[in-house]
Amino acid sequence: MFCPIHQIEMPTEITKNGLMSVCPVVGCNIIALNGKLSKRATKGNKKYRKLAHKVFDRSWRTSYDRTLLYQELAIFMGKSIEQTHIGLFGIDECKKVIKFSKLKKKYLTKNKVSI
Repeated sequence: MFCPIHQIEMPTEITKNGLMSVCPVVGCNIIALNGKLSKRATKGNKKYRKLAHKVFDRSWRTSYDRTLLYQELAIFMGKSIEQTHIGLFGIDECKKVIKFSKLKKKYLTKNKVSI
């Protein structure tokens, strides 16, 4: 597993929660648990990540294509598709996900596309 920011290998250890990899660069908060990338959650960004996932996932879990939706979100966020993971986002980025999701829902509803 490589840190998406520093492009260096993250050492892995076995924990009670599974395999955990941590970026060795001091100050970097990128982790991977069982192969899924994330940043360490604070109380604030944990709340917004849950909300962002709830609003965003509603679109692709119904009838919209998940891959296409993530590509559109990446463009909206100005990020690469590899950097477009809600688990890597802070509060402001989660707010953008929520805004994107609401705009997308409004567009799909206006154009009579089922979501």
